[in-house]
Amino acid sequence: MLGETAAKYHKNGESCTACIFKACEEVYGVKFPDGVYDMNFALNNGLGINGMCSAVITGVLFLGYYFRDDEAALGRARLYFLDNVHRRLGTSCCGKLKKCCKRAITVCGDTLEETIEKFG
Repeated sequence: MLGETAAKYHKNGESCTACIFKACEEVYGVKFPDGVYDMNFALNNGLGINGMCSAVITGVLFLGYYFRDDEAALGRARLYFLDNVHRRLGTSCCGKLKKCCKRAITVCGDTLEETIEKFG
């Protein structure tokens, strides 16, 4: 569901970062503090060659927000998320995923939801 929701935002022209954040707001009913989107503006649409995909980075940022009161769960969730995204996509490098952003956003959303279900 989270991946599908994020893909919907991508189809509407939202950046990689906004797709994940907006899907998290919608699916989990959270309201991010003012400035969150502005603070992450530099991540929009990837970090380019040899940089990590912004959807992956945003997934990690949301885990930090979601598990902010449980550092041990955050550590396990972060590793689980990163390992599974890399396994499913074959990479987390923006430059290598650039031609399949929709797939990367969907996989990151689905993996983020799975991670939260497992550790939340």
